[in-house]
Amino acid sequence: MSTSQKSSKKRTKKKAPNHSKASSKVQTESTLDFDFSSLRPVRSKQGSYRSTEPSMLTIVNTKKNGKRIVLAPEIVETIGSPSEVEIFLNDSGLVITEALFSGDNTFQLRTSANRYVIYAAELVQEVTEIFNLDFYNTTSLSFRTVQYINREDDTVAFVDLTTQG
Repeated sequence: MSTSQKSSKKRTKKKAPNHSKASSKVQTESTLDFDFSSLRPVRSKQGSYRSTEPSMLTIVNTKKNGKRIVLAPEIVETIGSPSEVEIFLNDSGLVITEALFSGDNTFQLRTSANRYVIYAAELVQEVTEIFNLDFYNTTSLSFRTVQYINREDDTVAFVDLTTQG
């Protein structure tokens, strides 16, 4: 794109949020002699902190805002859209299934922002300890990979907690 094409391109300016409570003592000086021709853009780009892949399971572990496990709708729908689930462990991760097997230790699913949430502090603590999950400088850990396994007439979800995404 040539320089003339760049300058003719319309630009829309976005306004900064109005922080009306903040008192400003800055005065604008319109007679200031400033050389704009010496300006150059910074090389840095704004980084993206989010992955392009959606999280399938997120473990939230905070003292102030609670402990919970958040499941993507895909997991819940694939295992049969239950209102309660059972969770099993192995050395690599969690198996999430419709409450069909033992029935003794089920977890109720609640919905929040198009996600399914298990509010269970003891479960989060157990998973954190068993898989040695590190919540240093973060309140949540997300896992993006899920495998679906057919077991007789049911489908169960397996989330590997040894690889974080």
